[in-house]
Amino acid sequence: MAVKLTLLLLGFCAGLITAARFDGYDYWLNAERQNYQQARFTCSRKPGGQLADIKTAGGLPSKALEDFIVSKVIGGHQYSDSAFWIGLSKVRGRWEWSDTTRADMRANWHTGVPTNHGGKEHCGQLKHWRSTWGLNGGICSDHRKSICQKDYNECSQNNGGCSHKCVNTVGSYYCTCPHGFQLSGETNCVNMTVDECSSDPCRNGGTCRNVTDEYRCDCEPGWTGVHCETATICENLPDGTFLPHPSDCSRYVRCHQAGHDAVFTCPPGTRWSQEHNTCVISAPDTCD
Repeated sequence: MAVKLTLLLLGFCAGLITAARFDGYDYWLNAERQNYQQARFTCSRKPGGQLADIKTAGGLPSKALEDFIVSKVIGGHQYSDSAFWIGLSKVRGRWEWSDTTRADMRANWHTGVPTNHGGKEHCGQLKHWRSTWGLNGGICSDHRKSICQKDYNECSQNNGGCSHKCVNTVGSYYCTCPHGFQLSGETNCVNMTVDECSSDPCRNGGTCRNVTDEYRCDCEPGWTGVHCETATICENLPDGTFLPHPSDCSRYVRCHQAGHDAVFTCPPGTRWSQEHNTCVISAPDTCD
């Protein structure tokens, strides 16, 4: 899905604060100066909230997201504060983001950091230093403002633009289609269903129904088989046996044990006579 940037207001803690939306996440500033653990807890007080991971899906630091946060989330706070807690910490000797993705140490860090400062720098900051913003290690007990984030449910507005089902994922979403449909582009479902009944496969008055990837024949009384091709009255009778049609006296059946019983129609004004084994004249519009 394309990157989406939105400014919004979020109710949080003591009141409304300006926040922003970037590529599937909401970001906001926790303006209370706290140590790292307190900041992490404060972010989590909003359902799904956490300290912000300023990275791509693959774990690389995201300069585009960093610039966005500085401009739209930190904003004027950068003039009073030079460092903000983010979702980066040192775990078992390596730097990780909140989702345990290993942080790339080659990009977006300030030159020469993290220095570890006597073994005390275990918590990550977004820091302004020497006229640039970058990643930096900090002492976890320091009190600083922090940047929070949470997944934004794209499906909550207009079904994400999906014509059928919208499925929210962390930082993104996707559209799905019902059986017989497929996606055309990212959001629209196109009917790909084949009419399995178009060949009129059901015989002897059977009704065809489309079902998943096939069809079914609902047979008239007296008929059975995949295509309603077998007269039940013909069971165990010799091939070539003639019988009256199960429901229409103007027709008759010739049995065939291979399951291909044939149906014949008497000439107009006649009906099938089992006694004479042929079609005979009948009263108009009756079987008498």
